[in-house]
Amino acid sequence: MSALRSIADKLPPGLRQKAVALRDGLLLDRESRADIKRHRRYMTPSDEAFTVRMNDRQLETQLTKDYHRIEKGLAMPSPRRPFGAKVRARLVAMLPEAERSTDPLVAVAAERAREALAALDAWNEGGDIDPLIAPPVVPLTVPTPEELDGFFTSRHSLRDFDPERPVGDELLAMAANWAARTPSVCNRQAGRVHVFNDKETIARLLKIQAGNAGFGQTVPTLIAFTVESSLFAGSGERNQRWIDGSLFAMTYTWALHGLGVHSCMLNWSKRNLHSDAARRVGGIPESEDIICLLAIGYPATPEVRVARSPRRGTEEILRLH
Repeated sequence: MSALRSIADKLPPGLRQKAVALRDGLLLDRESRADIKRHRRYMTPSDEAFTVRMNDRQLETQLTKDYHRIEKGLAMPSPRRPFGAKVRARLVAMLPEAERSTDPLVAVAAERAREALAALDAWNEGGDIDPLIAPPVVPLTVPTPEELDGFFTSRHSLRDFDPERPVGDELLAMAANWAARTPSVCNRQAGRVHVFNDKETIARLLKIQAGNAGFGQTVPTLIAFTVESSLFAGSGERNQRWIDGSLFAMTYTWALHGLGVHSCMLNWSKRNLHSDAARRVGGIPESEDIICLLAIGYPATPEVRVARSPRRGTEEILRLH
Protein backbone atom coordinates (compact mmCIF):
# COMPACT_ATOMS: atom_id res chain seq x y z
CA MET A 1 0.00 0.00 0.00
CA SER A 2 2.88 2.39 0.69
CA ALA A 3 4.20 1.78 -2.84
CA LEU A 4 0.78 2.65 -4.29
CA ARG A 5 0.74 5.82 -2.19
CA SER A 6 4.16 6.84 -3.54
CA ILE A 7 3.00 6.29 -7.12
CA ALA A 8 -0.21 8.25 -6.51
CA ASP A 9 1.73 11.24 -5.20
CA LYS A 10 3.54 11.57 -8.55
CA LEU A 11 0.40 11.46 -10.72
CA PRO A 12 -1.62 14.41 -12.14
CA PRO A 13 -4.59 15.42 -9.91
CA GLY A 14 -7.27 13.49 -11.83
CA LEU A 15 -5.29 10.25 -11.94
CA ARG A 16 -4.15 10.79 -8.36
CA GLN A 17 -7.77 10.76 -7.15
CA LYS A 18 -8.43 7.51 -9.02
CA ALA A 19 -5.29 5.92 -7.60
CA VAL A 20 -6.25 6.98 -4.06
CA ALA A 21 -9.76 5.59 -4.57
CA LEU A 22 -8.23 2.30 -5.73
CA ARG A 23 -5.94 2.24 -2.70
CA ASP A 24 -8.85 2.95 -0.33
CA GLY A 25 -10.87 0.14 -1.91
CA LEU A 26 -8.01 -2.33 -1.53
CA LEU A 27 -7.52 -1.26 2.10
CA LEU A 28 -11.24 -1.72 2.78
CA ASP A 29 -11.14 -5.23 1.34
CA ARG A 30 -8.09 -6.14 3.39
CA GLU A 31 -9.48 -4.73 6.65
CA SER A 32 -12.85 -6.42 6.09
CA ARG A 33 -11.16 -9.79 5.56
CA ALA A 34 -9.16 -9.27 8.76
CA ASP A 35 -12.38 -8.43 10.67
CA ILE A 36 -14.06 -11.60 9.39
CA LYS A 37 -11.01 -13.67 10.32
CA ARG A 38 -11.04 -12.25 13.87
CA HIS A 39 -14.74 -12.94 14.36
CA ARG A 40 -14.42 -16.48 13.01
CA ARG A 41 -11.40 -17.12 15.26
CA TYR A 42 -13.00 -16.04 18.53
CA MET A 43 -16.77 -16.38 18.11
CA THR A 44 -18.90 -18.90 19.98
CA PRO A 45 -20.84 -21.32 17.72
CA SER A 46 -24.48 -20.48 17.04
CA ASP A 47 -27.26 -22.43 18.76
CA GLU A 48 -27.67 -24.50 15.62
CA ALA A 49 -23.98 -25.48 15.74
CA PHE A 50 -24.05 -26.22 19.48
CA THR A 51 -21.46 -28.63 20.81
CA VAL A 52 -20.18 -29.27 24.32
CA ARG A 53 -16.62 -29.21 22.96
CA MET A 54 -15.98 -25.50 23.52
CA ASN A 55 -13.29 -23.46 25.20
CA ASP A 56 -14.00 -21.74 28.52
CA ARG A 57 -15.13 -18.41 27.04
CA GLN A 58 -17.44 -20.14 24.57
CA LEU A 59 -18.84 -22.31 27.35
CA GLU A 60 -19.46 -19.23 29.50
CA THR A 61 -21.17 -17.54 26.54
CA GLN A 62 -23.55 -20.39 25.79
CA LEU A 63 -24.39 -20.93 29.47
CA THR A 64 -25.15 -17.22 29.83
CA LYS A 65 -27.25 -17.09 26.67
CA ASP A 66 -29.38 -20.01 27.81
CA TYR A 67 -29.85 -19.21 31.50
CA HIS A 68 -30.83 -15.67 30.49
CA ARG A 69 -33.43 -17.06 28.09
CA ILE A 70 -35.10 -18.69 31.11
CA GLU A 71 -34.93 -15.40 33.04
CA LYS A 72 -36.51 -13.53 30.13
CA GLY A 73 -39.17 -16.19 29.63
CA LEU A 74 -40.30 -15.99 33.26
CA ALA A 75 -40.44 -12.16 33.03
CA MET A 76 -42.94 -12.22 30.12
CA PRO A 77 -46.56 -11.09 30.69
CA SER A 78 -47.92 -14.63 30.31
CA PRO A 79 -45.12 -17.23 30.18
CA ARG A 80 -45.95 -20.40 28.25
CA ARG A 81 -46.17 -23.56 30.28
CA PRO A 82 -44.22 -25.63 29.62
CA PHE A 83 -41.41 -23.84 27.74
CA GLY A 84 -37.65 -24.08 27.31
CA ALA A 85 -37.13 -27.71 26.27
CA LYS A 86 -34.19 -26.97 23.93
CA VAL A 87 -32.63 -24.52 26.35
CA ARG A 88 -32.93 -27.04 29.18
CA ALA A 89 -31.32 -29.78 27.10
CA ARG A 90 -28.33 -27.59 26.23
CA LEU A 91 -27.81 -26.50 29.84
CA VAL A 92 -28.00 -30.07 31.11
CA ALA A 93 -25.43 -31.09 28.49
CA MET A 94 -23.08 -28.23 29.35
CA LEU A 95 -23.08 -28.44 33.14
CA PRO A 96 -20.83 -31.54 33.35
CA GLU A 97 -18.33 -29.73 31.08
CA ALA A 98 -18.56 -26.64 33.28
CA GLU A 99 -17.82 -28.70 36.40
CA ARG A 100 -14.61 -29.95 34.77
CA SER A 101 -13.47 -26.40 34.02
CA THR A 102 -11.20 -24.51 36.40
CA ASP A 103 -12.23 -21.12 34.99
CA PRO A 104 -13.94 -18.95 37.68
CA LEU A 105 -16.22 -17.22 35.16
CA VAL A 106 -17.46 -20.58 33.90
CA ALA A 107 -18.18 -21.54 37.52
CA VAL A 108 -20.27 -18.38 38.02
CA ALA A 109 -22.22 -18.99 34.79
CA ALA A 110 -22.78 -22.64 35.76
CA GLU A 111 -24.18 -21.69 39.17
CA ARG A 112 -26.57 -19.22 37.56
CA ALA A 113 -27.54 -21.88 35.04
CA ARG A 114 -28.37 -24.35 37.82
CA GLU A 115 -30.55 -21.72 39.52
CA ALA A 116 -32.32 -20.98 36.24
CA LEU A 117 -32.90 -24.68 35.57
CA ALA A 118 -34.48 -25.10 39.01
CA ALA A 119 -36.72 -22.10 38.33
CA LEU A 120 -37.69 -23.45 34.91
CA ASP A 121 -38.64 -26.82 36.38
CA ALA A 122 -40.64 -25.16 39.16
CA TRP A 123 -42.60 -23.18 36.58
CA ASN A 124 -43.16 -26.00 34.15
CA GLU A 125 -44.19 -28.47 36.86
CA GLY A 126 -46.14 -26.28 39.28
CA GLY A 127 -46.61 -22.82 37.77
CA ASP A 128 -44.43 -21.09 40.40
CA ILE A 129 -42.15 -18.20 39.40
CA ASP A 130 -38.90 -17.99 41.38
CA PRO A 131 -38.41 -14.36 42.56
CA LEU A 132 -34.64 -14.86 42.42
CA ILE A 133 -34.74 -15.49 38.67
CA ALA A 134 -37.56 -13.06 37.80
CA PRO A 135 -37.75 -10.50 40.64
CA PRO A 136 -40.44 -7.77 40.84
CA VAL A 137 -39.60 -4.46 39.18
CA VAL A 138 -37.85 -1.90 41.38
CA PRO A 139 -39.81 1.39 41.81
CA LEU A 140 -37.96 4.35 40.29
CA THR A 141 -36.90 7.49 42.10
CA VAL A 142 -37.17 9.99 39.26
CA PRO A 143 -35.23 13.30 39.29
CA THR A 144 -37.05 16.39 38.17
CA PRO A 145 -36.80 17.40 34.47
CA GLU A 146 -34.75 20.40 35.58
CA GLU A 147 -32.25 18.18 37.39
CA LEU A 148 -31.99 15.86 34.41
CA ASP A 149 -31.54 18.79 32.04
CA GLY A 150 -28.71 20.11 34.17
CA PHE A 151 -27.00 16.71 34.18
CA PHE A 152 -27.23 15.97 30.47
CA THR A 153 -26.50 19.47 29.17
CA SER A 154 -23.51 20.05 31.45
CA ARG A 155 -21.29 17.39 29.88
CA HIS A 156 -18.76 18.62 27.30
CA SER A 157 -15.58 17.11 25.91
CA LEU A 158 -12.64 18.56 27.84
CA ARG A 159 -9.34 19.13 26.06
CA ASP A 160 -7.26 20.82 28.75
CA PHE A 161 -6.68 18.54 31.75
CA ASP A 162 -4.64 18.96 34.91
CA PRO A 163 -1.84 16.49 34.02
CA GLU A 164 -0.92 15.94 37.68
CA ARG A 165 -4.39 14.94 38.88
CA PRO A 166 -5.31 11.40 37.82
CA VAL A 167 -8.74 9.95 38.60
CA GLY A 168 -8.82 7.87 41.78
CA ASP A 169 -9.36 4.12 41.77
CA GLU A 170 -12.45 4.40 43.98
CA LEU A 171 -14.29 6.57 41.45
CA LEU A 172 -13.20 4.31 38.59
CA ALA A 173 -14.56 1.27 40.43
CA MET A 174 -17.82 3.04 41.27
CA ALA A 175 -18.35 3.95 37.61
CA ALA A 176 -17.56 0.37 36.56
CA ASN A 177 -20.15 -0.96 39.00
CA TRP A 178 -22.81 1.28 37.46
CA ALA A 179 -21.70 0.62 33.91
CA ALA A 180 -22.17 -3.10 34.54
CA ARG A 181 -25.91 -2.34 34.38
CA THR A 182 -25.58 -1.52 30.67
CA PRO A 183 -27.95 -3.61 28.52
CA SER A 184 -26.10 -6.25 26.50
CA VAL A 185 -27.09 -9.04 24.14
CA CYS A 186 -28.42 -11.92 26.28
CA ASN A 187 -26.82 -10.27 29.34
CA ARG A 188 -23.32 -11.31 28.26
CA GLN A 189 -21.70 -8.12 29.58
CA ALA A 190 -18.70 -8.12 27.25
CA GLY A 191 -17.52 -4.57 28.08
CA ARG A 192 -14.09 -4.13 29.65
CA VAL A 193 -12.30 -1.04 31.02
CA HIS A 194 -8.51 -0.77 30.77
CA VAL A 195 -7.15 2.14 32.84
CA PHE A 196 -3.74 3.72 32.24
CA ASN A 197 -2.01 6.26 34.50
CA ASP A 198 1.57 5.74 33.34
CA LYS A 199 2.54 8.78 31.28
CA GLU A 200 4.71 6.86 28.82
CA THR A 201 2.00 4.27 28.13
CA ILE A 202 -0.60 7.01 27.70
CA ALA A 203 1.66 8.86 25.26
CA ARG A 204 2.25 5.71 23.19
CA LEU A 205 -1.46 4.87 23.02
CA LEU A 206 -2.40 8.43 22.15
CA LYS A 207 0.20 8.45 19.38
CA ILE A 208 -1.46 5.38 17.84
CA GLN A 209 -4.90 6.99 18.18
CA ALA A 210 -3.58 10.18 16.51
CA GLY A 211 -6.64 12.33 17.19
CA ASN A 212 -5.50 14.24 20.27
CA ALA A 213 -3.05 16.80 18.92
CA GLY A 214 -2.69 19.86 21.11
CA PHE A 215 -3.98 18.38 24.35
CA GLY A 216 -2.90 14.73 24.58
CA GLN A 217 0.11 15.70 26.70
CA THR A 218 -2.27 16.95 29.43
CA VAL A 219 -4.19 13.66 29.85
CA PRO A 220 -3.54 12.19 33.35
CA THR A 221 -5.68 9.06 32.99
CA LEU A 222 -6.58 7.20 29.83
CA ILE A 223 -9.19 4.48 29.38
CA ALA A 224 -9.44 1.92 26.59
CA PHE A 225 -12.91 0.44 26.27
CA THR A 226 -12.90 -3.06 24.82
CA VAL A 227 -15.19 -6.05 24.42
CA GLU A 228 -14.39 -9.73 24.86
CA SER A 229 -15.11 -10.98 21.34
CA SER A 230 -15.52 -14.62 22.41
CA LEU A 231 -18.78 -13.65 24.14
CA PHE A 232 -20.50 -13.18 20.77
CA ALA A 233 -21.92 -16.05 18.76
CA GLY A 234 -22.47 -16.92 15.12
CA SER A 235 -22.52 -14.82 11.98
CA GLY A 236 -25.56 -12.80 13.09
CA GLU A 237 -23.59 -11.20 15.92
CA ARG A 238 -20.60 -10.15 13.84
CA ASN A 239 -21.39 -6.45 14.50
CA GLN A 240 -22.89 -6.80 17.98
CA ARG A 241 -19.55 -6.26 19.70
CA TRP A 242 -19.45 -2.65 18.49
CA ILE A 243 -23.05 -2.06 19.61
CA ASP A 244 -22.63 -3.54 23.08
CA GLY A 245 -19.20 -1.97 23.51
CA SER A 246 -20.43 1.49 22.56
CA LEU A 247 -23.39 1.27 24.92
CA PHE A 248 -21.04 0.23 27.72
CA ALA A 249 -18.55 3.01 26.96
CA MET A 250 -21.24 5.68 27.02
CA THR A 251 -22.75 4.40 30.26
CA TYR A 252 -19.32 4.47 31.90
CA THR A 253 -18.71 7.99 30.60
CA TRP A 254 -22.04 9.24 31.98
CA ALA A 255 -21.24 7.54 35.31
CA LEU A 256 -17.95 9.44 35.49
CA HIS A 257 -19.78 12.66 34.64
CA GLY A 258 -22.12 12.04 37.56
CA LEU A 259 -19.04 11.71 39.78
CA GLY A 260 -17.61 15.03 38.62
CA VAL A 261 -14.98 13.56 36.29
CA HIS A 262 -14.46 15.29 32.93
CA SER A 263 -13.74 13.36 29.76
CA CYS A 264 -13.10 13.41 26.03
CA MET A 265 -14.07 10.52 23.75
CA LEU A 266 -11.28 9.55 21.34
CA ASN A 267 -12.56 7.53 18.41
CA TRP A 268 -10.92 4.31 17.31
CA SER A 269 -11.57 4.39 13.58
CA LYS A 270 -8.31 2.56 13.04
CA ARG A 271 -6.91 -0.28 10.97
CA ASN A 272 -6.23 -3.70 12.44
CA LEU A 273 -2.48 -3.06 12.59
CA HIS A 274 -3.15 -0.08 14.86
CA SER A 275 -5.38 -2.16 17.13
CA ASP A 276 -2.70 -4.84 17.29
CA ALA A 277 -0.13 -2.22 18.27
CA ALA A 278 -2.40 -0.78 20.98
CA ARG A 279 -2.99 -4.26 22.44
CA ARG A 280 0.76 -4.76 22.71
CA VAL A 281 1.36 -1.36 24.30
CA GLY A 282 -1.56 -1.63 26.73
CA GLY A 283 -1.32 -5.32 27.58
CA ILE A 284 -4.83 -5.83 26.21
CA PRO A 285 -5.74 -9.47 25.49
CA GLU A 286 -5.73 -10.48 21.83
CA SER A 287 -9.35 -11.62 22.05
CA GLU A 288 -10.60 -8.14 22.99
CA ASP A 289 -11.70 -5.61 20.36
CA ILE A 290 -10.97 -1.94 21.05
CA ILE A 291 -14.10 0.23 20.93
CA CYS A 292 -12.63 3.66 21.72
CA LEU A 293 -10.36 5.55 24.10
CA LEU A 294 -11.48 8.01 26.77
CA ALA A 295 -9.31 10.76 28.20
CA ILE A 296 -10.44 11.56 31.75
CA GLY A 297 -9.46 13.94 34.52
CA TYR A 298 -10.14 17.42 35.82
CA PRO A 299 -9.83 20.90 34.25
CA ALA A 300 -6.36 22.45 34.30
CA THR A 301 -7.87 25.72 35.58
CA PRO A 302 -11.38 27.02 36.35
CA GLU A 303 -11.17 29.12 33.17
CA VAL A 304 -10.74 26.14 30.80
CA ARG A 305 -12.95 26.40 27.71
CA VAL A 306 -14.84 23.72 25.79
CA ALA A 307 -16.07 23.54 22.20
CA ARG A 308 -19.59 24.92 21.67
CA SER A 309 -20.67 21.81 19.72
CA PRO A 310 -24.24 22.90 18.83
CA ARG A 311 -26.81 20.07 18.75
CA ARG A 312 -29.37 19.14 16.16
CA GLY A 313 -32.90 20.21 17.00
CA THR A 314 -35.36 17.78 18.59
CA GLU A 315 -37.58 18.11 15.52
CA GLU A 316 -34.78 16.63 13.40
CA ILE A 317 -33.92 13.82 15.81
CA LEU A 318 -37.35 12.71 17.05
CA ARG A 319 -39.58 10.95 14.52
CA LEU A 320 -43.04 10.17 15.89
CA HIS A 321 -44.75 7.55 13.71
